[in-house]
This record gives sequence, C-alpha cells and structure tokens, in this order.
Amino acid sequence: LHQLFVLQDLGRNGLLEERELVLLNRKIAIAHYGEDINKEELTMKYQELFRTRLAESDEQRAVPYARFRCYMLDVLNKLDSDRDSQRNIVEQFIAEASLGRALFHDPGLRSDSDISFLSTITKPADEKWR
Repeated sequence: LHQLFVLQDLGRNGLLEERELVLLNRKIAIAHYGEDINKEELTMKYQELFRTRLAESDEQRAVPYARFRCYMLDVLNKLDSDRDSQRNIVEQFIAEASLGRALFHDPGLRSDSDISFLSTITKPADEKWR
C-alpha cells in the first residue's frame, strides 16, 4: 500500500492531496477511455471520494499515509476478503497509477494543471520503486 501511496503523492511531500487524486485519476481515465472523458464529472467524483472517505474534516485537502492506508484496507476488505486477491488488486492499482504518472509526460495529453507536477513526477524509466 505504501508503494501505491508514493505513486499517488505527485508532489512528493508525504501527503496525498485532493488535487493529486483528481489529476492522477483523470490520466488513468484518459488511458482507458480516451481524451473525450468528462473531466468535470471525474473531478467531482474524486473530490467527493476524497472529502467523504479520506479527509477527516471539510477543510482537509491532504492526508498522510496512515489515513490512506486505513481507507485502502477498508476498500480492499469490501472488494474481497482473501489476502491473495487483495494483493492482486493492489498490484493492479499500482499498475494503473504508474500508467497515469507516465501520461503526465506525454506532451499531447498535458494540461495546464499538470505543469506544477512535472518536476516531481519521474519518467517511467527513472522510477526507483519498480
């Protein structure tokens, strides 16, 4: 789970920010469905998820690993109680997050909101946790 957290922490500040969750999941959606995704709908979906499941207050816009871990363990237990299956699910989430990170470096898919993270998101060949 820590590896997944690190992949989602786009700013490398040790916190998962609402904005990071939204932007990374947008990239993942583009990978699956193409550039014609409804970005506003995705933004609302992941803001809602962050605010209702991760944040502990209405003002909180970033969570530490411990909070992310609790949330993910709850998600995994609801998806499947088998530990091996949970491990496979996490591996898939890691693959998706890695793909999403790689798309930040695709000039054709880059948006203005991506610019602030480009210096902290390594290119796939440079990623040390793989």
